[in-house]
Amino acid sequence: GKFINKTAYYHIFQSCLGSVGGMADANGQRERDDHNCRDRTLSNSQTTTRGGDSGGVPQYPSMRAAVEAENAMSVDEQAELELQATAEHEQLREELATLGLQGLDALAYVLAAKLGSTRKAFNWFDSARSGHIASVEWDMGVQVLHLDLVALTGLDSRQVFRLMARSRSEVGRAEWSEFFRSSRDGPLKDLMKPPTGSLAKRAEEKKQRLREELKAKTDGPGSATWADTSASMAAAAAAADSAAA
Repeated sequence: GKFINKTAYYHIFQSCLGSVGGMADANGQRERDDHNCRDRTLSNSQTTTRGGDSGGVPQYPSMRAAVEAENAMSVDEQAELELQATAEHEQLREELATLGLQGLDALAYVLAAKLGSTRKAFNWFDSARSGHIASVEWDMGVQVLHLDLVALTGLDSRQVFRLMARSRSEVGRAEWSEFFRSSRDGPLKDLMKPPTGSLAKRAEEKKQRLREELKAKTDGPGSATWADTSASMAAAAAAADSAAA
């Protein structure tokens, strides 16, 4: 599905602990054990502030923090998170369409909008500052950020990773920087800067509209509860994406 629930978050993180251990790239560059994987995602897990007017500051500064936070959420809190994610998805689609950004340029814009810049995005995915991002970290991070990359960029997460990794199983800082260099320094670089204000603030109007639509569905005798209908928002957004494609 487009969004995953807190149980899926937990299992994704657990799969990281099991699958990254012993991972080596195609050239046998190096291996990692389970302890290293745990360390990678524990860094900076205590801070939980959302960004202000500068924009692009994640609510949780590491994947581990986000996984643990959602795993501890109530049903209503999780529904609120999906409401926010749907609103931000709509906002990003609108901004990308206005700017005419697609593909890798769209990806660079989305990462900057969510995490501040492509440089900061690398640090977020590489939460232990190991200098490399494994494929399992990339896939998990895309899910934790609630990104529908196909709808936003036309590329799925595995396509993107293959392009970045160039047949290797990990992406280093140098490869990451080079991958986004044309978007960062090319003729479209001025378009890569998201508007002033955080993505959450820019999406506030859409969030309010979605909340009102959801309330209309949940009001009245026999109506579905907030939690029962929250999942339908993601399905509706996915249907709209398919219709627009």
